[in-house]
Amino acid sequence: MSSKRKPFVEQYIAGRAAIRDFEKFVERWHLGRSSLPLHQFLGFTRQEYGWIVEKPELLSVILFARKSGTPVKEVLSFSIDQINLARSKPASGASRLLKWLESERPSRRRASAS
Repeated sequence: MSSKRKPFVEQYIAGRAAIRDFEKFVERWHLGRSSLPLHQFLGFTRQEYGWIVEKPELLSVILFARKSGTPVKEVLSFSIDQINLARSKPASGASRLLKWLESERPSRRRASAS
């Protein structure tokens, strides 16, 4: 399979795609060049893609998590700790994202990721 046909996440991890290429992959899917569901075409799980739809700022967190093999919540927790150390004050944006992920009900996750 050529690199052009590999999912966005796989190409990102391999260093052949950047975050800015995300929209190009979505556009390619919308042009009808794949029979896969969008989340599969991009290389995300349904849950990950649902998170991106609800909170677009999670895209870079999810990609970092996938690249490092670390759960998303763990990446956010680590990020909050590091930002707090650097700033000596709470990292409100990352804290809000972590609270949002932790508060999601299982039924909402299924609905938003479909």
